[in-house]
Amino acid sequence: PLPNAGAITGTLVLCPATTTTLSNTATSGVWFSVNTATATIGSATGIVSGIAAGTTTISYTVTNSCGTAAATAIVSVNPLPNAGAITGTLVLCPATTTTLSNTATGGVWSSVNTATATIGSATGIVSGIATGTSTISYTVTNSCGTAATTAIVSVNPLPNAGAITGTLVLCPATTTTLSNTATSGVWFSVNTATATIGSATGIVSGIAAGTTTISYTVTNSCGTAAATAIVSVNPLPNAGAITGTLVLCPATTTTLSNTATGGVWSSVNTSTATIGSASGIVSGTAAGTTTISYTVTNSCGTTAATSIVSVNPLPNAGAITGTLVLCPATTTTLSNTATGGVWSSVNTSTATIGSASGIVSGTAAGTTTISYTVTNSCGTTAATSIVSVNPLPNAGAITGTLVLCPATTTTLSNTATGGVWSSVNTATATIGSATGIVSGIAAGTTTISYTVTNSCGTIAATSIVSVNPLPNAGAITGTLVLCPATTTTLSNTATGGVWSSVNTATATIGSATGIVSGIATGTTTISYTVNNSCGTTTVTRIVTVNPAPNAGNITGPSNVCIGSVITLLNTAIGGTWTISNSKATIAGGMVIGVNAGIDTVIYTVTNSCGSATTIKIITINALPPFPVITTQSQATVCLGTMYQNFGTNIPSEANTVYNWTALNASVWAQGTLHNYSVVNFDTAGTAYVSLNSRNTITGCARQSTVNINITNSIVQKDFVLYFNGHFVATPNTESSYQWGYDDAATLDSTILTGEINQDYVNANPDFTHKLYWVMTTLTSCMQKTYYKTPLSIDIATNSDVTVTVFPNPSGSFVNIVVSEEVKGDVEVVLQNIIGQKIYSVTTGNNKAAIDVSGMTNGIYIISCYKDGIKISGTRFTKN
Repeated sequence: PLPNAGAITGTLVLCPATTTTLSNTATSGVWFSVNTATATIGSATGIVSGIAAGTTTISYTVTNSCGTAAATAIVSVNPLPNAGAITGTLVLCPATTTTLSNTATGGVWSSVNTATATIGSATGIVSGIATGTSTISYTVTNSCGTAATTAIVSVNPLPNAGAITGTLVLCPATTTTLSNTATSGVWFSVNTATATIGSATGIVSGIAAGTTTISYTVTNSCGTAAATAIVSVNPLPNAGAITGTLVLCPATTTTLSNTATGGVWSSVNTSTATIGSASGIVSGTAAGTTTISYTVTNSCGTTAATSIVSVNPLPNAGAITGTLVLCPATTTTLSNTATGGVWSSVNTSTATIGSASGIVSGTAAGTTTISYTVTNSCGTTAATSIVSVNPLPNAGAITGTLVLCPATTTTLSNTATGGVWSSVNTATATIGSATGIVSGIAAGTTTISYTVTNSCGTIAATSIVSVNPLPNAGAITGTLVLCPATTTTLSNTATGGVWSSVNTATATIGSATGIVSGIATGTTTISYTVNNSCGTTTVTRIVTVNPAPNAGNITGPSNVCIGSVITLLNTAIGGTWTISNSKATIAGGMVIGVNAGIDTVIYTVTNSCGSATTIKIITINALPPFPVITTQSQATVCLGTMYQNFGTNIPSEANTVYNWTALNASVWAQGTLHNYSVVNFDTAGTAYVSLNSRNTITGCARQSTVNINITNSIVQKDFVLYFNGHFVATPNTESSYQWGYDDAATLDSTILTGEINQDYVNANPDFTHKLYWVMTTLTSCMQKTYYKTPLSIDIATNSDVTVTVFPNPSGSFVNIVVSEEVKGDVEVVLQNIIGQKIYSVTTGNNKAAIDVSGMTNGIYIISCYKDGIKISGTRFTKN
């Protein structure tokens, strides 16, 4: 048939930066716009994008082997609205008007802040309401939307003189500063004979006592206003003159006066004289002089009148010095630095004193008061001291018990006081020098003395004290260790003693013979006691009755694997471990399995009283089959490589399970039966991958290990996408691609023969049972990348994450925004429609921008990845 271009349907009018979609019932056609400066159209989609005001012819062309046919339609792009520019005076005052203009017609005027200014919606007349600013808008609307232009209108304030603040009272020759929150005003004083003020500073200077009116005047373009305040200048203070008597004595008073009122009296030297602050009464305290002040204070300061007051001294008897203690028939001389005084003694029967010489003569034991008396014009005073005449010493007589034993005490007495006790032979007995307590030290005699000494001499009384000897228990000798039902004999060189046992349940002893009989395991204290007139003494030794040997009980595991170690324990100490045959070896309770079977462990304890044994039966379990690793990776891989290339094809025996472990690498996944594993090599160096087999009944295990060298070369991290029946690997810079899949249960790998391109077509992939992957190579580094990961990885799904691209379509830059619930860096990948990677960028604050100006027109794919997992995607159009 001839080609049929059908008919174009759809909306043919749009605005710049908007789209409309045209349709045609004819299929396989290509859309085209004649004037792409006005509008463009997707060649396959029919989506029209408005560019600028105007018209363009849109064609839909169908071509087949018989020719070409085209259907056309005129598409109009209406212009966007234009709000022009606002002109006119933008400053006015309250209650005044100004008129604004705009060359654009058909618009509407409005004011954002009508409390500041209003405007006629059609006239443009602005009316000032109150001080402030308002945004004036002129808005034009047409079929393609609304546009507005704005201008700021200012309504200036009326002048405001504010309020005067600050101190309104001052003194002559002082200043005060007045303030006003209103700015740019001028200060003025009505009465400059009282006070002046700086016109700009507000500093008031006091001239003389009185008042003046201060004004602050503010003028602006809207008028003049003034604020006023009354300022007072107070007078200076006057202290007058002091009158009255200015000489007095200690403890007497005089009254001073002053014709000036309201003052306060004070004394500079209150240790000489004080004065009543209001009364003016001066009180003499001590000889000397002081300055008396009368101080008058008012708000303008302080002034004072002064006079000197003198206080004459009282008579001074000085202080008596010299020795105040003497004996009968002796003398001592007293002195005093004060002159003109007379000496006297109150008790002349004890001591007398020369009235002028100060020589004291002792008469008899006792005390007397000695006085030194001085008289002057202010009275009489005397200094006194007590003089003592000490008696001659008296030692009295010693009384009390004079016989004692070692380590005992007796107390001696004497009616004479103040004496000191002493012992001539302190090896026999000692005595407390003040207490008179005698302590026996050893058998023998000693002379005890009581010595009294005073300032008038020394005398002593004496007695003989005897110390009798203590009893002696000697020393116990003989064998101190025995067994139950045996005897041993103890001896002592001291005679007349008695033997005894503290713990007769352990051992008994003959009270006279010293024969010890062992009863039961334990210890007892054996005593040998001797008595005499000075008391009882005992010597002791510990006797031990050793136990019969006890082998205790063996505790610990009853099973051990061949080549493994178990530890057996026994609370009985000092025993020896042995084993009955060669199924296992033992050393210090550590049993090592050698051959499968049964063996007997023996624990033997031996002591001085015999030997005892105990046993434990142990089972030595066989090891499971050696776990042979039949599937391995290359001996050397690149850093970051992930392989599913470890496994064993040897079936598990009954009751045997496998488990994979890795050192310096990570086991990423294991199959259902753990015959296979996926290992990720993420650390440079040597990795050790191990397969462990374990018997589930005995717990015995074996291990085989392979070593993998991880180089410092880093693999390229790939992504696998699936859309439109295609698996696509990115980036497109790999040296080779090989597609395959793993069994979801066993992780067994299958290579897809011939699938070695960047994309692999599979319209119906089996995501339930198969884990699809691609093996890529770049600079000798191989990397296995899964489309669906073998492990359940917690990732955000497309329903959780949104990605927005704008503007769409775009000819220069596109902006990408990822929803805020995604935290951290997101990789944004740009791909063409067949999945080839073109560009990638990492977001900052969930935003990124891509320059698409150099790309050909068409549809592109945006994919977002978090930690290597795709979390969302969208498309955009480049025009």
